[in-house]
Amino acid sequence: MNGPGSPKFDIAAKIAEGGSENQVPEMVRGLLADRFRLTTHRRNTMQPVFALVVARGGLKVKEVVSILTTAAGPDEPPGPTLFFGESQDRTTPNANGKGETTTINSPSMGTVRETDGPDPGQSRMEAPSITFEGLAELLDKMIPVSTVVVDMTGIKGRYQLPFEVSLKDLPKSDPAALDSGSERDAAILQRFNDGLRGLGLRLERRKGPVQTLVVDHADKAPTAN
Repeated sequence: MNGPGSPKFDIAAKIAEGGSENQVPEMVRGLLADRFRLTTHRRNTMQPVFALVVARGGLKVKEVVSILTTAAGPDEPPGPTLFFGESQDRTTPNANGKGETTTINSPSMGTVRETDGPDPGQSRMEAPSITFEGLAELLDKMIPVSTVVVDMTGIKGRYQLPFEVSLKDLPKSDPAALDSGSERDAAILQRFNDGLRGLGLRLERRKGPVQTLVVDHADKAPTAN
């Protein structure tokens, strides 16, 4: 975790001719390994999680065959692309001047459009070809709680689904509540379950495997240019 005295570095780089934005995460990993001699490994640890499971009554979503991926709509000006693991986020202002639309791309999500609702705290997601692993990844990005979301449906395939959530008028955060059992966290979980109910899905508190990245070695300063 970065502290106030942690060193910071500026990276100036450009994609090689013939490359694409999809290769940026791999390029950054290669750069860190080359310049900082960074080595890592992954491991699973059992932690409290929000488990994505099928609700009583069964699924209410449509299975699809094709994977639909588009970086931006035809009328959307390109915005800056942000990378989070294997996902790419591109945000553009809505044409009506109210809120923004974020287009999220990853192998497990396909392409997801997240559009701000008319009121603050409201969001609508359109996912034309998403896996449940991708939905767990999307929910993990959206839920403002540190607990990790893990797919425990056991179902493969890709599905078309809309999803709406409102986080208006939540209880105020309690700085003394350091665990995931606070009133605010319970309200957030309920709001997301309200949105998932129409899909035949829900989030439950469980313990499950969470993959973490462990840094084995990293030099404090990069090699010279």
